Amino acid sequence: MSDESPSPGVPRSRVPGAHVFWSYEDLVLFGGALLPSIVLGSAAGWMARRLFGVEKGVESFILQFAAYGGWFLALYLIFRLRHGQPFWASLGWNPSPGRLATSFASGLMLAVGLIFLSAFLEKPPGDSPMQELLGRESTLILVGVFSTTLGPLCEELAFRGFLMPLLAQTFGVAAGIVMAAVPFAIAHAPQYAYSWRHVALIGLAGIAFGWKRFKTGSTAAATVMHAAYNLVIFVGLLYEKYRW
Repeated sequence: MSDESPSPGVPRSRVPGAHVFWSYEDLVLFGGALLPSIVLGSAAGWMARRLFGVEKGVESFILQFAAYGGWFLALYLIFRLRHGQPFWASLGWNPSPGRLATSFASGLMLAVGLIFLSAFLEKPPGDSPMQELLGRESTLILVGVFSTTLGPLCEELAFRGFLMPLLAQTFGVAAGIVMAAVPFAIAHAPQYAYSWRHVALIGLAGIAFGWKRFKTGSTAAATVMHAAYNLVIFVGLLYEKYRW
């Protein structure tokens, strides 16, 4: 995932590793591309069900995969066609083996801490969509793979790579980190049956990912931290489901 460096003259962000040449107009364009991307994903899922007979749970993963593909293709085109700038370098990917190892450990510790806090909260009412997916053998592995690979990658590129530096440029780093964590948490609300307490915990996780992005100057580090966090949550859900 290499990419050339941003062009000279691009202003530096308050967030290390970012060069914010994009604007709120680009944010509107990126946000506006979400609905067509979901429509594209829905069409891909429908075709997979009609042509190959995949079940509903698998169809939902095809939908997400295709939707993410369409959405980030739109961002790539925004960067390339509107600004003539690279994709990965602009979003502060900047991977480093040592940095990624510490980020993985940070994600594990964060997950353990938030699991401890969640023990004092009421469980979400009814079965959440995540619990339903874990209840099917056909989607169980897909949940684990998606939640530790494509999910963290796309979410960190969107929220900590694209949105957070833009907000930090306008409102300051601390506010940018918190403000980017709010839509990140809200996007996960359906997974927890809209339990505001659990959404708040996801918001805290988003703030931690944003802090990691800021301190390391690397969206890759935030992505690895996010993946490690999701790995622990996934293992915890499996334990809760299958314990005797």
